[in-house]
Amino acid sequence: MMVFVIVDSLHTNAALSTAGLEGSGMGSTQNSILSMQQVAYKNVEGRMELQMQRYLDTFPFNYYVVLRDVEALPEVLSGTVKQFFERISDV
Repeated sequence: MMVFVIVDSLHTNAALSTAGLEGSGMGSTQNSILSMQQVAYKNVEGRMELQMQRYLDTFPFNYYVVLRDVEALPEVLSGTVKQFFERISDV
């Protein structure tokens, strides 16, 4: 089993924090992989239509962990290994 570890950003965009958007919550999620969107053109009834969807909805790995605090890495990895062994014992 392979687990893809994504180290996500905790920092806010400097331009957003100086614009006063930091308190609104937009600054903290602006640079996050959880808020990234993917754009695709789909053929709908003979015409091209622009569709947006979350990037992680089409992420190519089945098992991944989004890690925002690097200091929590040992706890996250131990929890992931524990879940792996729980799944194997259920089969």
